[in-house]
Amino acid sequence: MKNVNLSLIFIILIINVQTVLSEEQSPFLSDLEKHLKTKTSAQGGIEYDSNVYKTLDTVGLKDDFLFRFFLNFNSNYNLNKYDSIIFTYQGGAKKFIDSDDKDTLLNSLKLGYRGIFFDKNLVAVEGNIKTKDERGSNAELKEDYFLTWVEMRFGRTIHDFLDASADFQYTYFDFDANDNFDYQRGRYGFTLDKKFSRFYTADVGYHFSNQNFRETLIGFGDRVDTKHEFLTSFEADLLVLSRFSYIFEDSNSNISGLSFTNHRFSLQISRLFPWYITIVAQGTFQIKSYPASEFVDDEGQRYLLTESEDENFNSIILKISKKLYEDLFLEFKFSRFSNEFSDKEDPFRRYLYNLSVRYVF
Repeated sequence: MKNVNLSLIFIILIINVQTVLSEEQSPFLSDLEKHLKTKTSAQGGIEYDSNVYKTLDTVGLKDDFLFRFFLNFNSNYNLNKYDSIIFTYQGGAKKFIDSDDKDTLLNSLKLGYRGIFFDKNLVAVEGNIKTKDERGSNAELKEDYFLTWVEMRFGRTIHDFLDASADFQYTYFDFDANDNFDYQRGRYGFTLDKKFSRFYTADVGYHFSNQNFRETLIGFGDRVDTKHEFLTSFEADLLVLSRFSYIFEDSNSNISGLSFTNHRFSLQISRLFPWYITIVAQGTFQIKSYPASEFVDDEGQRYLLTESEDENFNSIILKISKKLYEDLFLEFKFSRFSNEFSDKEDPFRRYLYNLSVRYVF
């Protein structure tokens, strides 16, 4: 119910902001409009989910159709030519045809500041709150959570076409179904970006994180995970916009069996075609030994929790968008998640097919 109220409050606020800016302007509102830039989009459609409960198996999976809705509001208020304040709200909902217990509400709120000092120095601060609320009555399978993080980033242009940045992020995660997944995490590191020309860009980076889990696992003591992460990527803007990245992760836990290493390869390509058609293809391939966040019921069936397929599995995503009118788009999206080339004995497959209409105003 709290998420429902939060969604309604922000939807009403967004509508009022859009209405005020479109009406006849007073001197104050006219000045506000010069500095405030907003963009809002609403999207709705139908989706097919081949594995609603995210079951770790290939037989007996529950599939279903659902209606998916999404609202995105972005605003940028320029205090001056160097400083700006960013506000973003995203709200989403899923309504299943048969699997009512998986009906979901999502809310995300972000507030940030970005400033440039002495022409070459960047300071950015962002904070985010995200909530998820599922309708289901089975508390062990519900994925309700509260997530918040705060990030500070400092950057400097060392010389032409070479930028360096350092960042620190604090994250707090509260998972309603199982306190053993609750954690606090500190993450910090650096990134170097090099622009070779208007067409080619590359970067390298390193991050270290320390993740403390709030609850005590029986027989093991307090769980603490530390992780080293090395990143390199390359981007080219030629006939198509393409980006390739490689990440190596080495995570060590004080609980035996929960440490892992991972090689993550990602490739994204996109292009605008004639007749206002845009195609975006993205693939992620991982060679990983990992501990999955899962729940086992009385019959021995295993289910994934905490949206872990987003991080643990290979994925293929294809998105095709067709501009129908000035602000109206028809979109098709296909997603596939799987766990080939991991150390898990139980296979996982999930397919999503989505057809939707998006309106920008």
